[in-house]
Amino acid sequence: MNDFNSRYRNIDDEPGTIRTNAGGYAGYNGGLDEGYDAGFGSDMDIMEQENIQRQKQAARASKARGTTKGRKSKRQMLIYGIIIAVEVIALIVIWAMYISYNSKLSKGGSSEASAQESSDAGSSGNINVENENFSLTCNKISITADSTGAPVAIIYFNFVNKTDTALSMSQVFSPSFKQTGVDLAVAGALADAPQELAGKDTPVSGGQAVDCAFAVNLMDTTSEITITMHDNYETFSDIGSTVVPIS
Repeated sequence: MNDFNSRYRNIDDEPGTIRTNAGGYAGYNGGLDEGYDAGFGSDMDIMEQENIQRQKQAARASKARGTTKGRKSKRQMLIYGIIIAVEVIALIVIWAMYISYNSKLSKGGSSEASAQESSDAGSSGNINVENENFSLTCNKISITADSTGAPVAIIYFNFVNKTDTALSMSQVFSPSFKQTGVDLAVAGALADAPQELAGKDTPVSGGQAVDCAFAVNLMDTTSEITITMHDNYETFSDIGSTVVPIS
């Protein structure tokens, strides 16, 4: 019995104590609670560390999302800026084209108006020209014959060049001649050709004048001649017409 009691005391040295899972011995009143609290405290530390890790991961993810969103925002702003710049350039080009078109239209209208005024003047019997660039005056018409004896009309002009470029009358003005509605052909060799025939193709510089003449074959020596002047320099249209009796 004594041995049994001895062995029992070796196992339970003091009454009222038990062995716990937390290690060592704990009393009923204090040891059990302390061991439980120690184990629970360890679990709490692990959970707290896990929470901290999750918070850090969430913070890194949020930062990454913010960085990505910032990059996307900058890229979108750049794209919008490029689109706006292209639209502004397109509007400037369209506006420039519009102004250029209106300017050309205005000039065209002015040229047409000038041509119309000259045409109206010509229809009233005037083929003479006087502007800032040229002066042209029809002086007279004479009747002669070519080498075959066919009747020829010689129409005389005085041409003044006011530009800075040497020009001849034939380069600037091209007259046409009709009789009974038929175009008159340029005359061939004349028995007595005047010097003025060469003057129509002679260039003169600014401020100089030259006497010119055109020779055409006539249909007859009684019907009137219709002279029409064409502008080869500015309007590129007929600017005057007149009817001249030759009988």
